[in-house]
Amino acid sequence: MLTLPQVDYLIRDVVFHNATPELNYDIHINDEEIVLLLNSITYTEPTFDFGEIILSEVELEFLNDIMRRVDTCNQNFTSLSGLFLNYVPTFTSFLKVVHFFANEQYLDKAVPADLHGRVTSKAVLPLYKKYLQIPILDIVIQVFSNHFNHPRSTKIDVVLSCDFDTLNLWKEIGLIGFIKREIKNVLYLRFDRLFKDIRSFFLADHVLKWNFYLNANMFRYPKKINLKNFKIRNIAFMLVKYENKDHDVDNDFDTRSFQEFHKSLVDHSVEIGIHPNYDTTSGNKDSFRSQTELFEKHFECKPLVSRFHYLRCKFPEDLRILSNQGITTDYTFSFADSLLFRGGRSCAVKLWDSTLGRVIEVQSQPLTIMDQILNIHLNYNYEEALAESKRKTLYALAFGSSLTLLWHNSYMYEHHFEGNYHPQLYANLIEYLVEIDQESSAH
Repeated sequence: MLTLPQVDYLIRDVVFHNATPELNYDIHINDEEIVLLLNSITYTEPTFDFGEIILSEVELEFLNDIMRRVDTCNQNFTSLSGLFLNYVPTFTSFLKVVHFFANEQYLDKAVPADLHGRVTSKAVLPLYKKYLQIPILDIVIQVFSNHFNHPRSTKIDVVLSCDFDTLNLWKEIGLIGFIKREIKNVLYLRFDRLFKDIRSFFLADHVLKWNFYLNANMFRYPKKINLKNFKIRNIAFMLVKYENKDHDVDNDFDTRSFQEFHKSLVDHSVEIGIHPNYDTTSGNKDSFRSQTELFEKHFECKPLVSRFHYLRCKFPEDLRILSNQGITTDYTFSFADSLLFRGGRSCAVKLWDSTLGRVIEVQSQPLTIMDQILNIHLNYNYEEALAESKRKTLYALAFGSSLTLLWHNSYMYEHHFEGNYHPQLYANLIEYLVEIDQESSAH
């Protein structure tokens, strides 16, 4: 059974999620059809079951046609970004398809979560996996909007984010880890690195330049980068409370080094968000409340944005506790083991809570690329990681309204681990972003 609030949610919070000013429309629904009146244009769609959806052959062919059109563009930004501007097919199941992807009807619920309790790409039903190679929901939304002469938003946010899981390398690896690291430096005759490590070991909490983890290498400030078509947002997510001895770190925000680092972030307009710890779940409300209180103590403001530690969030249930504490946007939504577009989207939408029968008032902003997916889960070498990162960046910018990158502060330290290619990879990915911006300006 489909209800009026459910249809209104799909239109207001998913399809026209970034409409400014807010659109006025009328919806009528009965047992057989949905009728939407917008901009003096009427759209009619057969009703569908909001709970369980299986796409028909006609609906799959619509999606296949989109895939074929994308393939013809040979990963060219100009061709891709204009590909669906005037595409108005005779298709009458837009809202059904929008709901199918936005609320993850493509998942096989029988597939178990991973060891951290996360849904992985292995749970995607094989029939639908190919569609998540691109932000297909963004495309479907654009094509649907074409019916009403509603232009695609030209505002594209580029979110450069960093999860500060730990603030001090030496507290992370401990004294034994430090000794092992320096023995290796001696064996490989890396005496310059040895002397720097020793100095850092004693001074990291007191002198900012000797704390390798307190770096802002992820961020790009206006003086460093000038983009004409994309708006840069820098966000630092801080883990403020230690609870799980295996997965959380007891960070000290009162050190002289961190106080200086925090001031530098604020001076450069870097947003500070909260990084809910490993045990944060909808069944552990008191924990998250205490984390927000600690956040306010350390940063003298309420947290408005969040990303769950380990990307460990059960959607949509765990978003309830964020809403209750005033979080407006969460940046967790992604597969932790894959570069597929989870939800088939790069746009921020709100999610429907089927248990409570209402929308959760938190924008769910998808994460486009995370550093650890590349080298740990996919085992990519540098060339593979760069090529696949460029591909996903291209599709997010060509079809979506946002690109969100996550590189940890530890990964942006060159000597975090042997063979760490991430600082160079990230620099090259930013260069590619500038190239796309210049290409967009030229057309």
